[in-house]
Amino acid sequence: MKKIILIIFLLISINNCGFKIAEKKTLRGYFISEINASGEGRINYKIKNLLKANSTDNALKKLKITLNTNKEKIIKEKNINNEITKYQINITTKVKFKDDILKLSGDFTINVSGEYKVVAKHIQTINNEKKLQKNLADEIADRIIEELSDKLNDL
Repeated sequence: MKKIILIIFLLISINNCGFKIAEKKTLRGYFISEINASGEGRINYKIKNLLKANSTDNALKKLKITLNTNKEKIIKEKNINNEITKYQINITTKVKFKDDILKLSGDFTINVSGEYKVVAKHIQTINNEKKLQKNLADEIADRIIEELSDKLNDL
């Protein structure tokens, strides 16, 4: 009988501990007032739109972000005829953030990479490259939001 009461007590106490997983997909309590970007324009444009969409409107804490994005395109594979069959794209984004009200600032770097195939039609190869850049920009924006959420919520 004592074992049953002990098990019930442990289950109730563990179940109601109040632990909550922090949501990292939004910047709660922060409004991105300014985003300065340099480097790759198309990638920065996508990142800026995703960051603005995930910030909280009418928040008291205003955040200024500076992005510096560099893209490197490398030949990944060649076939037996020395024709290029795959490219790899490496994107490096350096992020600096600053909150003037709370006097917070910091920086971090995000690196992502992906590869795409070269196909017979040149337009399809260009579309493959654009699609990869879009996917990598989405990944960078998600990782920026997670990193900012971690750094700002820790304080």
